[in-house]
Amino acid sequence: MVADFARILEDAEHQGWSVVCLDLSVDTRTVTGRATAHVVATFAQMERERIGERTREGMAKIKAETGKHMGRPVSLAPTTAARIRSLRDEGLSMQGICARLAEDGVPTATGGRWWPATVRGVLERTA
Repeated sequence: MVADFARILEDAEHQGWSVVCLDLSVDTRTVTGRATAHVVATFAQMERERIGERTREGMAKIKAETGKHMGRPVSLAPTTAARIRSLRDEGLSMQGICARLAEDGVPTATGGRWWPATVRGVLERTA
């Protein structure tokens, strides 16, 4: 996120336009405004990462205390999980498994797109 914002500021400078954020009193036409913009972006990224840490810690604590899985319930058909394991045993990559499942019209648990992280999660749960 910080790198993306820095790229936007760099593009603005090269193309001759500025970023003005009225609610934060940031105006990238000034040296102070550019510095403030970078500081705000850095702290926003830090807070985003801290929220993720606190969420993971809280979920782990609940699981340790109650043994219950926190988060979205797993609702993938057992046959799909077995197929993913079989495709992996055949040597397909995570992306390759995604492509094969999509080609064959195999639905995800939520009806969306197959992602390598989703496949990896299925493999970890069925290991």
